[in-house]
Amino acid sequence: MFRAILLLSLGAVVLAAIPWYAEVFHTGVYYTMLVPLMGVAGLGIYWREALEKRFYKRWKRERKQKAGWIIWKETIRSAVLMFVTISLGFFMVEGLLPTQILYIMVTNVPALFVFLVVNTTVGLVNRFENEKRYNRLVDKWMDQGRTLPTSGGRA
Repeated sequence: MFRAILLLSLGAVVLAAIPWYAEVFHTGVYYTMLVPLMGVAGLGIYWREALEKRFYKRWKRERKQKAGWIIWKETIRSAVLMFVTISLGFFMVEGLLPTQILYIMVTNVPALFVFLVVNTTVGLVNRFENEKRYNRLVDKWMDQGRTLPTSGGRA
């Protein structure tokens, strides 16, 4: 836990220093978004055990679905996350709106193709990574002699 807090603190310092070394179009928005981002990351460290249980319950239910459906959901999830991240980055640095970025992506066929291929690959890899994470959690909890959480209700 100490290592995670140290890495989070180092990351916060690096992210806070970026506007001093690179031009940022919306500096106020950048810093306004940086504070909640670090707070969420800190809560993720603090609630690690609860998040592991939540993942276990969710993946135990989802892994029974067809692989193609899981890959499709993970692809959509990664595409949305990637688009939001790219949009925020271009908004902060260049001042471009998400609609302008979407127009650029749709009209630039090679960029759209790369975007789709990358997100499909991420969706495929995430399915296997989630399975590995699930198995690691089960192994860790069995080694500790703990009982596995029950999947009663929503995770």
